[in-house]
Amino acid sequence: MPWLIKSKDIPLEGHLFFVHVPRCGGTSLMQHFNIPEKVLNDRSFLGKLFMRYFFHRYRTLEKANFPIATRENAICLSIITLSLLIQLLDITPFSQWTIPLFQIPFPTLFLSTALFTSLFTTFVA
Repeated sequence: MPWLIKSKDIPLEGHLFFVHVPRCGGTSLMQHFNIPEKVLNDRSFLGKLFMRYFFHRYRTLEKANFPIATRENAICLSIITLSLLIQLLDITPFSQWTIPLFQIPFPTLFLSTALFTSLFTTFVA
């Protein structure tokens, strides 16, 4: 294990030793005990839908820390393209709509929501 901070000039209390703790085996336990299938039993339609999505995201995040090529990003990319087309081609009535609460044009709100969702599902969730 490497020392991150170790110097004769720094007192012993200031030394920092790096210890790598691997994952605790949650994925192996989930696969061994077939947790995704057991969780879906005795749930409502919405419960099953949300749990399927949760396990889909779980499998996606097992493969990559910051997944770019995902269904969520594909949907967001199509929404971004649609909102940009609405703004660039000035398609009425969509380009004239505003959201009363924010006084923001509909395509702009549509675009910003899609961008936020894409970034959130890639880097946070």
